Amino acid sequence: MKLDLLDREFRLTFCTNVLPDTEPDAIVRRLQEVAPASASASLGFGLWLSASTAHALQQGTAAADFHARLAAAGYHVFTLNGFPYGDFHQDVVKEAVFRPTWAEPERLAYTLALGELLAGWMPAGETGSISTLAGGYKRLDTKASFSPRCGGALVKLALAWREVEDRTGVRLVLGLEPEPRCTLETTSEVVDFFETHVLGPAGRMVGQASGVSGTQLEELVRRHVGVCYDACHQAVEFEEPVAALDRLKRHGICLAKLQITNALEVRQPYLSDTRERLQAFAEPRYLHQVSRQTEHGVDLCDDLSVVLAHDDPDWWDADLWRIHFHVPVHRDEVSQFHTTRDDLVACMRKVLHDDLTRHLEVETYTWGVLPGEAEDLAAGLAAEMEWTERTLTDLANEPSD
Repeated sequence: MKLDLLDREFRLTFCTNVLPDTEPDAIVRRLQEVAPASASASLGFGLWLSASTAHALQQGTAAADFHARLAAAGYHVFTLNGFPYGDFHQDVVKEAVFRPTWAEPERLAYTLALGELLAGWMPAGETGSISTLAGGYKRLDTKASFSPRCGGALVKLALAWREVEDRTGVRLVLGLEPEPRCTLETTSEVVDFFETHVLGPAGRMVGQASGVSGTQLEELVRRHVGVCYDACHQAVEFEEPVAALDRLKRHGICLAKLQITNALEVRQPYLSDTRERLQAFAEPRYLHQVSRQTEHGVDLCDDLSVVLAHDDPDWWDADLWRIHFHVPVHRDEVSQFHTTRDDLVACMRKVLHDDLTRHLEVETYTWGVLPGEAEDLAAGLAAEMEWTERTLTDLANEPSD
């Protein structure tokens, strides 16, 4: 939906990676079932398409036919989620979500396919955003050549999207999405990666091979490659949102979109009933990274199931955990646990008032595995969207300093 706030037009949507459907007809049918009734007549979506679906839509008239079905239902697309490559609703996803990496040609090919689709579905003069994996899986992708190869691939993408913009009039912006245990998980790592690898020797070599170098290359990269800031992910990293967003802006890294997300927060995990109550959140499909703050920084564990299976006193004596489990954004408490909604609201305020991006996407993909929730998906999405719209409006009406 379009929101006119602070004399600017923002676009608010939810991401369809919450839905299991991958076939175009099934996607449209499911959207008609779950789209919030309170939305405007023309509802924009953050569409997730698997790699196989994206490549299939490039055949013949498939993309145009799908777009026509969306339009007939009153829907349009302005942002895509290009992070999950395969089946995001298979029984076990876990660390497979980090495959293929940006060092593998399949990731670039998938993202280029998404870009062609999105540019074909948007009017000239508009900007489309696509979120993506921020590199690979930090624990496995450790070779010295890994990050330079990722940087070079992103320059190839920027060069390709320059041609797309020349041809269609649509600017495409890729949003690298930092996540705990991803190659890039903190804002500092993102800044260093841009300067060292994307705009460094590896990226410059790719640009020079295409006759683009110096200031021209830097402007091209900054126009088409930025960050998707996921509020849940960065809360798990214990990043202060205003400082993190300021740092990206200071280093000239654009914000492709804000993912409006909420993490689980466990206060006093040493209480006797905590382990039992958390078992329901240690579900087998998605990776649920856990963090705690120490005097030396932030300590991370790959998955909640690992923490629960061990009696490590460093973890169980901590005062606070944060867990990468996307919980409903309108909730400040879930199953008697707190959430990081205050961090989320701080992100929303900063993005709104500093005009960092116009693309705002609610991304609670875990409704299907959320314990103790009787609310059906349509009602849950409607509640999230209504809270988000109301909160954005309230933030826009806050008195300025």
